Amino acid sequence: MKAIAPIAGALAIAASTGAVAGPPPADPRIGPEVSKVCFIGDINSWRALKGEDRAVLLEKGVHDWYRAEVSGSCYHDDFAFAEKIALASPTGGCLTVGDTIIVRGSAGGPTERCIITKLNKWDDKPKPAPKDNGE
Repeated sequence: MKAIAPIAGALAIAASTGAVAGPPPADPRIGPEVSKVCFIGDINSWRALKGEDRAVLLEKGVHDWYRAEVSGSCYHDDFAFAEKIALASPTGGCLTVGDTIIVRGSAGGPTERCIITKLNKWDDKPKPAPKDNGE
């Protein structure tokens, strides 16, 4: 019982000083969720997303980026150091939730299969949020 009291006291102090963190603010670069992304051929490019282990950015066309959240054994470094990636979709040229991104590691590293769990539009330079003028 003695070990619990200091922890409870510390939590009470943190709560009264506002030190308890809530959920992180939404990333303004993440746009609306989309049901599919249709690629005419292949994707033009991809990027690992700094600070996110379970997401990759895919470029369709020129400067038309999408964020794909993934599950499976895929992490930031898999995308950051990938030699190439491939898309596996039973719908043909469109990528949807449940489809697979296949990641081939550099220098003969392992091949990972990443299941897409969510797709969003992505904007590297989002518009600033409208200011609340108090009305």
